Amino acid sequence: MTEPTREERLLKAIFANEKNDKKEEEHPDTIIEKVSFSELLVTKSLENISRSIVRLSRLHRLLAITQKDGQDKLPDIITNNETRMALEALIPAKRDIYDAVAYMTAVYRATQPPIPPTQEELK
Repeated sequence: MTEPTREERLLKAIFANEKNDKKEEEHPDTIIEKVSFSELLVTKSLENISRSIVRLSRLHRLLAITQKDGQDKLPDIITNNETRMALEALIPAKRDIYDAVAYMTAVYRATQPPIPPTQEELK
């Protein structure tokens, strides 16, 4: 697969921002919408986590081979590139998981049974 050109990356970024703007306008309101959206976010994050695992595994193997060969370290450009590509996948996953936790926390709090008053509060 070829690397996208600068123009293609710019277009993708513009369209991604438009999608993010729409997503910010369409916050789930009901419990079912929050649960459904949380499920979608967590499922979507699995793809990003998988991509990140591939990059981290690759970097780990490269570092292990370098160390086994008696070299001091892997060239910084390779380490930096693999780390960057792992982060490109991890950052959206982190954001999606954070949003899912926020929505599910709201559902939890909304459905939590009321705490009965203690005997001292009744007096």
